Amino acid sequence: MQQNNMDFASMARLLATPEGKRLIALLQQDGGKTLQQAMALAAAGKAQEAAALIRPLTQTGEAAELLEKLNGRR
Repeated sequence: MQQNNMDFASMARLLATPEGKRLIALLQQDGGKTLQQAMALAAAGKAQEAAALIRPLTQTGEAAELLEKLNGRR
């Protein structure tokens, strides 16, 4: 996962789009457990570990397509 300097407001706007909402739904398929663990790791300064945890979820065909669309909106 690439490091970026996106601010919270920009990220919130992206996640409020239909693509962002669908991506969140995909990341919560396990009841949100993995996403919550990744967020806790990121908050603890362990961004690489957080990225590694969610990477399998984001590399599915649908998730990869959604991420590509969201990257185009930045």
